Amino acid sequence: MLELYPIKPANQVLPDWYKKQKISKRGSTAFSNLDMSDMKQAKQCPAIQDIVSEGYIIPAWQDIYFYKDDKVMSWRTYADKEEVSTTIKFQGVSQLTGMPTNHLPDYGIAKLISPYFFSTPKGYGIYFTDPFYHFRKDIKILPGKVETDIWNEINFPFEFYKPFEEWEDGETLFVKAGEPLIQISLYDKNLDKAKLNINSVDEDFLEQKEKDTLLNATVSQSFSAYKVIKENEV
Repeated sequence: MLELYPIKPANQVLPDWYKKQKISKRGSTAFSNLDMSDMKQAKQCPAIQDIVSEGYIIPAWQDIYFYKDDKVMSWRTYADKEEVSTTIKFQGVSQLTGMPTNHLPDYGIAKLISPYFFSTPKGYGIYFTDPFYHFRKDIKILPGKVETDIWNEINFPFEFYKPFEEWEDGETLFVKAGEPLIQISLYDKNLDKAKLNINSVDEDFLEQKEKDTLLNATVSQSFSAYKVIKENEV
């Protein structure tokens, strides 16, 4: 399975739109909605660059067909064109009170039963989510965190983008083996103990912010250059 559909670093499985988008330079036709000043393309945004390349991408390990048959959800899973046992279970409807998810009315939230086990160093766990900025339109992985230094199984809950009630009888949905399905990354369990201080800004902060804004302009708004300078400040 890992040979056919390997788990890869996320920076090797970037979204199609991201790979195709050309890098803009000053004077391009991309403008900010706020002040109409020249700006770069979305793929040049440091926040997007960091999140799409974080961790690893788990591809779909089997072909999965979902279909509506006489108002009932059915599915088939295939590996190497051979039908295999189902890899889907459900979180019952009784556990979803008040949750506005697109779950199946008679079943609840579907879960992909992972064929993998996960083990991380003590103090670290795994955070999983739908692949960032891939904009899939079939199923959406619901995020979660698992303490994989003490528990090695992860099952991945998901919802359908289109509510099942809106499916036509006979309608099908296909998740192709090999497609980016889940994004995982490590998290430090000790960070859960860290506290975020929320304060009003003071004059020292505003003065530093002004200096940082000037520095960013000096390096032509190149965040990579700005980052190197800031990280090497004494």
